[in-house]
Amino acid sequence: MTTEQLFFNGINGSTGEYLMPPLTPEQIAKIAQGEEFDEDHLIELKKKDLHVKGLEPDFAPIEGVDPKNLAETGWGVIFPHKVDPAIKDALTPLLQLRKKQATKNKEHYYQEYTYRSAIKSKPAESKNKFLSRYKVGPGPADPDKMPYYLLIVGDPETIPYRFQYQLDVQYAVGRIHFETLEEYAQYAQSVVEAETGKLSLSRHASFFGVRNSADQATQLSAENLIKPLSKLIVE
Repeated sequence: MTTEQLFFNGINGSTGEYLMPPLTPEQIAKIAQGEEFDEDHLIELKKKDLHVKGLEPDFAPIEGVDPKNLAETGWGVIFPHKVDPAIKDALTPLLQLRKKQATKNKEHYYQEYTYRSAIKSKPAESKNKFLSRYKVGPGPADPDKMPYYLLIVGDPETIPYRFQYQLDVQYAVGRIHFETLEEYAQYAQSVVEAETGKLSLSRHASFFGVRNSADQATQLSAENLIKPLSKLIVE
């Protein structure tokens, strides 16, 4: 029996371990053929399966909304409750552009929100409490209630990753955080110039493959996927 193991993509965000444990070809064959499997492995696989099924997201907005059109999806930004006004000023060019794009049909399709961080004994705001405060319920994103595209501005200590990932089940959520006002301003200006055609850069493709010393999956991916793919594109 071969000792070769096959590795699968996916990481358990809670533990940092593989989402699916490495298996040998013989073990995979047993699963495919419906044969009895080692009980410990079977229990583990069932747990993983239930975990994944419980996290199946619906990334699409309500029916009839084109995800590629900000005038239909809306756009919103989430700032910390005590945001530095200078950060807003630095992002003004980007905010003005997004407002212009999102409000072509409806004025309220552009929104600015605040997030309530943890204060002393009061915990940080959860996704449900955040949505409830803005009178938004569960289900697919409805731009009439809250824009589909949301940009978080702030570090994960102020606006936790947990909140972001919970919100990302229903909405398309991004985040930016920079150390200086100059970096915020540079980011905003670069996005505006790129989207309005004022900044013309030559197109190029970059291939990046992680290769962790104790992670066979990333080593295999870098060697057998990234390298051949980059060579194929060049040829």
